[in-house]
Amino acid sequence: MAFEFKNYAIVDACGARVKIARIACGEIAASVETSEPAMESFCEAFYAACPNPLELEAVMVCTGPGSVLGIRASSVAMSCIAAISGAKIFEWNSMEVAAFAMFKGGVCRFTLLAPGRKGFANALEFANGNFLDLKEISTEETFNLDPASTFLLDQRENVESPLERFERIALSANEIAETLSAHPELASKCETPPDAKSPAKKEFVKWKDQARI
Repeated sequence: MAFEFKNYAIVDACGARVKIARIACGEIAASVETSEPAMESFCEAFYAACPNPLELEAVMVCTGPGSVLGIRASSVAMSCIAAISGAKIFEWNSMEVAAFAMFKGGVCRFTLLAPGRKGFANALEFANGNFLDLKEISTEETFNLDPASTFLLDQRENVESPLERFERIALSANEIAETLSAHPELASKCETPPDAKSPAKKEFVKWKDQARI
């Protein structure tokens, strides 16, 4: 593993399923995935993967795009762990990590979509190991995209009908951990608590104003 830490956790609660991996001495020591949303399952899943959380030197938190409630749940939990243990907190982007996992799998040029606020989707353009653009587009605009080179990040079971025609991409906890270890530049140190991220940020404004962590 490329990170300097011997014991750290990678958490993703921005989709319909929680995914957590614990890295120890350069190897994936444990991984847990749930079939329930983060608000119901995050803490139980985290302690299953990290039974001694105060021993963690760092935590890598996915800050979106994705479910604000899921990101909030993981952010609060990891911020508490960091405050007690002194672990450093890093953040990473769900679409960027998925794009590099696809690139490793041999897909060189594509558009990756992720569900956004109602009527919109997040769109990442990627080519040969480089991010070309990350923006919010309307779901109607997705009709202009070629299904042969456009994919949908599998974060929700039910999506708006214009998005249903695209092949879904789902990463396991292990695949996320392997991709971040191969591309540590995708994780950046952040202030606590980690803040939810969106290309447009509109979907997070109300949450930030009404439910500050």
